[in-house]
Amino acid sequence: IINSMQLAVIALAPGSPLQQENAFLAWLYGLLWFQIGMDYMYVSVYLLLASWIFVVIFRLLFELNSLFGVSLETVHRNDCETCLCGKMVHIPDYLNETFRTVFNILEVISELLFMPIIFRFTSSIICVTSLDGVSVAQVSPDITCGSNMHLLIITISLFCLAIYAIPAIFCVPVWQEKDKLQIIRFKPLYLIYDACLQALLVFLLSVFIGNSVLGFALSFFFCTLLMVLLTLFYRPTGMIESDIIMVVLLTIPFWASVLTLASVFVSISFEEALYFFIIGFLLIIGAGVILLFLGFLLVLAVFHIRGLL
Repeated sequence: IINSMQLAVIALAPGSPLQQENAFLAWLYGLLWFQIGMDYMYVSVYLLLASWIFVVIFRLLFELNSLFGVSLETVHRNDCETCLCGKMVHIPDYLNETFRTVFNILEVISELLFMPIIFRFTSSIICVTSLDGVSVAQVSPDITCGSNMHLLIITISLFCLAIYAIPAIFCVPVWQEKDKLQIIRFKPLYLIYDACLQALLVFLLSVFIGNSVLGFALSFFFCTLLMVLLTLFYRPTGMIESDIIMVVLLTIPFWASVLTLASVFVSISFEEALYFFIIGFLLIIGAGVILLFLGFLLVLAVFHIRGLL
């Protein structure tokens, strides 16, 4: 749900043709995309610093868990301990448990903030032209493009992006296989492809925000379209009800991207776009409820037929 909301509010991003000066909508976008305080250098830089620290800790614990985390499996624990005794050396079990617990929390945060974190790193590289005609860093209007501060930010951001992106993409399917209690399980390839599409969308948005409205709208449209098609093609959970819910949740930001792209070519006010979005939102939810009902009937029919056979 949060991922769907993050994608949908891209229509309100600074580079969008539907961008509004409404305080609540700006706050909503800033909250979901971790972009609060972008107009103030100290807030923006501190949030970027927090992202750097988070990524470094995330990668450190990722490496530690890849070495020691297998001993936390409850199945065949004795065999695991025997195989890992060389790696474990004298590390106490409780320390290993602590690593795993902390990383599980960071992994959840990473799932929720994957796109915003990637966006912070990629947007810190980009320069835009301010209202005064001065080239400034996109991460903060108070930092001149190409200054020593900007070059330092670019260097650290690229380093953090390099150590974060691949582990963040692959840790979800890997840790899903380790979690034996998870009821709804996603196909690993779907999770990887979906994360790659999200990363691609974020990179394109960071490039086009403030530079090309058409490029922004096209990137938003095609990436969300690919996400919907990917979900339809892969059926990520193999369960009719869960797959329908996922398609519905991704169709909502796709509809927002359609309106964003349409506003580039057709004169549509924000109020009209909001009206069309609400109508489309209600229709999508209604269609989803109907499909869920039909899917439930189909599952019951299949169980009944199997019982007769």
